[in-house]
Amino acid sequence: MSVLQTEVLPIEYDEKTKRKAYRIKKLMHRNPAFFKAFLKGHNKISCIDQNSSLYIEKGQSILKYLDGIPAFDATFFLKEKCLSPELAGEVMFYWENDMVEGRYYYPARSKRVREVLGVYDYFHTKKDYEELYRYLHGTSQITKEDIFSWLQEQYRFQITNQLLEESIRILLEEHFPDTERPSFELLEEILETARKMQNLEASYLNEIPITYSMNQKTSIALYKEFLTVIDPSLELVSLANQMEQDGVWIENKEDPRLQERKDQTPSSPGLIKGNPPYIYMPWTNTINDSSTLVHEFFHYLGAIHAKEEHTTFPLQEAPSLFFEQLFLIYLVQKNFPDEVMGSLLFNRRLTLAKNAEDLYDFLSLAKEGAVTQEIELELLKENAPEGIKDKMTFSLAKESCDRQNQLLIQDPFLLSELYPYVIGAEISEELLERLPDQPETILNMVFLAKEAENLSLEESLERIKIYPNQKPKIKTKE
Repeated sequence: MSVLQTEVLPIEYDEKTKRKAYRIKKLMHRNPAFFKAFLKGHNKISCIDQNSSLYIEKGQSILKYLDGIPAFDATFFLKEKCLSPELAGEVMFYWENDMVEGRYYYPARSKRVREVLGVYDYFHTKKDYEELYRYLHGTSQITKEDIFSWLQEQYRFQITNQLLEESIRILLEEHFPDTERPSFELLEEILETARKMQNLEASYLNEIPITYSMNQKTSIALYKEFLTVIDPSLELVSLANQMEQDGVWIENKEDPRLQERKDQTPSSPGLIKGNPPYIYMPWTNTINDSSTLVHEFFHYLGAIHAKEEHTTFPLQEAPSLFFEQLFLIYLVQKNFPDEVMGSLLFNRRLTLAKNAEDLYDFLSLAKEGAVTQEIELELLKENAPEGIKDKMTFSLAKESCDRQNQLLIQDPFLLSELYPYVIGAEISEELLERLPDQPETILNMVFLAKEAENLSLEESLERIKIYPNQKPKIKTKE
């Protein structure tokens, strides 16, 4: 019997197992600290004594005998770096999705692999194998949140491009499915629209609380009265009456009809598509309800006239935004307080400006190519007031990146959902300016509300007399 000394444990062998002993030593030499942690409790490695606590059977690797970690997993600790750049991106994508409850689905095996690789990368980079041993045995003070924070620090910018690429693909497929225009041209056009509309209001401001009381009966009467004014044929108000009879407006989020479509139910008022469609309407008992009734009514009008079911369409928000703002003008004419009407209009425009700002920020990032903290900070400074640009640091760029990643992973359809509000705001602002000279605009927008789901973007714009080569002059806060 001979003994081979190593940094981890002595290995006993004979002439028949000499090569095996040296192979074990060579393997352990690649990461002695790791093997010391996972071979604790033994005083030697034996290739010949079957009664030894650590006897390596013929044909077996030392990796099989590690305490608490599978042999295959242990191979990651024999490398200088646990993860390749490509694999690091996959692992970070999974962890982000898991920690912020994202929308991406992983089978059980894929989840397990990506989760443990994140753990391994954390401890291997820190070379803290004793703590890894405790973590895998459930006695470590290190939490999953600690590991996630570290992974973000390493790879946060690496997954932004992946998320953006997927979200932009969805945006173009949903809103421009049959276009022959190149994608870069479409994205430039969307970016320019978002740039303009983010200046509708200063996005750093907060909404104004609406406290002007109004009961449900009054709100309903007021919005129906508006429908009779814009449509003397009374077709719209007849639909409003029918909607009331059919119980389309649902206040209780626990209503069985909403429970059946739980994946669609929004946190704020909104259309629930289906056959039949419903509208979730949590009443506030303020004047804001009447404005919400108008907005959602025109969404419903489009839903019941759709010949095919669509997830979204580019101009879905334009009629609702147009008639909502026209309704506020109508209330001013009825001598409702200017201050209240101004607050309602401000809140809507502020929401639209923030939507446009998010869309602009995402598309600006995508345009830059590979996202880095330097690029993120540069874009943040581009839109910041002069007085604070010099005070902005990389920590702010990291916070911005984390927010963007979270938004995109929780909702891969986000850009597709933002775009209709942005282009809808642009169209609504333009048509309201035209209205005094073109009263037929109201009739055109009623038609658009009914038929936009059945028309191409080009057909819709032609119907309301907005053409691609026409550049609307929108009044903004620039």
